[in-house]
Amino acid sequence: HYLGRYNYLGVEKNNAPPPDSWAGDASNDVALIHLTLQPGAKFTLPKANESTVNRSLFYIEGPSGMMVVDGKTIQSKQSLILDPTEDVVLELPEDATEAGEFLWMQGKPIEEPVAQYGPFVMNTQQEIRQAFSDYQETQFGTWPWPREDMVFPA
Repeated sequence: HYLGRYNYLGVEKNNAPPPDSWAGDASNDVALIHLTLQPGAKFTLPKANESTVNRSLFYIEGPSGMMVVDGKTIQSKQSLILDPTEDVVLELPEDATEAGEFLWMQGKPIEEPVAQYGPFVMNTQQEIRQAFSDYQETQFGTWPWPREDMVFPA
């Protein structure tokens, strides 16, 4: 489900997970997709490959009270949990004054323990403590840019 390409520092790359990652295994049905619908657009999210897949759709930008999800009008800044066994139709009427943007996320449950603190997500509290220690010591391999507050042009 990974789509698109991106350009990072002048190098064109495929938008895909690392080859050995859990997300890179197609049987885990992972999707992390940013969708933009222009006025008049209609798009169908296909159902997941299995009924156990967790699916969320976040309406992150766009006109409030105009976007239609499966026949129901929604407000902006809304989070929806989707049925993995059903296609989902997204529609933005032609008279909308701006595009609508979604973040679609899905994947099979990892079926492992989860420990989370701040930005770190691991399997155990010991791994969380180690991640904090690693970050404090190395900042995860150093920051490759000349300034701590590096800003990239749009």
